[in-house]
Amino acid sequence: MIGIWLWLWVWFHLLLLPTPKPISMITTYYDQGFVGGPLYCGTDIYGYYDPNDETTIAAGANGPKCGTHLRLCSSRVCINVVVKDRCGGCGPEHLDLSRAAW
Repeated sequence: MIGIWLWLWVWFHLLLLPTPKPISMITTYYDQGFVGGPLYCGTDIYGYYDPNDETTIAAGANGPKCGTHLRLCSSRVCINVVVKDRCGGCGPEHLDLSRAAW
């Protein structure tokens, strides 16, 4: 019975769920002046900007929404991040990364 359940779970996740598509984004990093400042997506959830937190990114108003989990990859490494802030100067294809994520 466990084998059938496992097979159905794998089939569902491999065939029925959409496969994420990679896209190119412009990336910049937070200015040092933002250290300790409140994060737009909620200080009760995400707290304040810490440049050493590699999971923190900001997105433009038309970009990924607060709480969205993303996997960012360069030619050398991939990291998992969460949209915790908004970037007023960022367009829809622009992300602002913490210093640690950069």
